[in-house]
This record gives sequence, C-alpha cells and structure tokens, in this order.
Amino acid sequence: MDFLQPTLTGLLLCSQLISPSSSTPLTPRHETLDFKGPLTVEAAGIANIHISYTLPLSGPLSLHYGSCSSPLSHPKESHHHQIGSTAVGDHPFAKRHVDWEDQRPERFVWLVPELAHDGGCLFAYSGEDLVGRSEPVTVMKRQSRRHGIVLGEIGDAEGPWFDGVEYLSAKEPHETFVAKAKRKSIGILGAGMSGLMSAVSLVPHG
Repeated sequence: MDFLQPTLTGLLLCSQLISPSSSTPLTPRHETLDFKGPLTVEAAGIANIHISYTLPLSGPLSLHYGSCSSPLSHPKESHHHQIGSTAVGDHPFAKRHVDWEDQRPERFVWLVPELAHDGGCLFAYSGEDLVGRSEPVTVMKRQSRRHGIVLGEIGDAEGPWFDGVEYLSAKEPHETFVAKAKRKSIGILGAGMSGLMSAVSLVPHG
C-alpha cells in the first residue's frame, strides 16, 4: 500500500489548492444590477429609479415593470411595460453618459402609468439577458397635490404630483429616461412648464 501514498498526498495538495477558488461565490448574471429600495411610486406620476452595479456592464440596458412571479427566462417584451432603454459602459452609444462613472448611469426617470398594478417588480435587461430584478414596488393611487410644490421634491418617488407629467409623456422614452449625474451643474433655459420639466429630467433629486 505504500506505493499509493504519493498519489494520495498529491490529491490532498491539489484539493487544498483548488478549494479557495472553488469556494469563492460568483455573482449570477441576473444579479449584475441591484435596485435600491424600498420603492414607493404614484400612479400617473414621476419617480426616480436608483440602481448600483455589482458587476461591470457594457451594452444595451432596458428597464421594465411586470409581475414579480415572472421566471428568470421571461421575455422582456411580455412584461407590463418598458420604462426606457439606453446603452452603458463601453458601448459606443454610452458616450452620452460621460458624467456618470464608467458611463454607467445609476438613476433613471420613470413615468409611472396610471394603470400600473401594485406589487410588481422592476426588471433590467441587457439585450435579452436578465441582469437585475427589484423587490416588489408599492404603487399608490394618484393624489392631486397641485399647490405648494417644492422644487426640491420634484422627481422624488414620494414627491408631489404635478401637471408636467403630460410634458414628459409626450417625449420619446429615451429622451427622458436617464437622469443626469448630481455632481454636474446644468443651467435650465426657458420658463413655464417646459423649463420646469427640464429640471425634472436633468437635475433630479432624491
């Protein structure tokens, strides 16, 4: 039996070398993005979506809202609605996000549909691959609060609702989907609701 000893010793050494790397947890593809919550929004209102990247992501990125019971293989087109789409990271079209670190935006604007159902989840896709899913979202009924609007609350998920929702709704989704980085100062030209809504898209709070 002595002739087996070197072989057993070698196997033991190999297992010790392999063990540390094999025990290192790997982040699944569908957990590339992390939605920050809890998230409470108002139907027919405007909300901010905050995310963080657990892994570097480059390529197309789209956010959707749908049933939390949808399987990981659920096609993105079958969700309740698409919130918006853009490109991030090293993708050529991501250069518009130069104000964000590594051209990966972490804040997005959501025009919540009036018929959005309560208790759904946010889903993030890169192409056809699921890269993130949120906890259930609380969708409250719209409350008319047209007086006493505080500019510091505009764009916040729990801030006041105002008539400018129609302004953003008339825009193409990609035009208002990505919020500007907070560290960048932007002058808003114009007056009235148009200028106010530009502030929502370009200088969000929350």
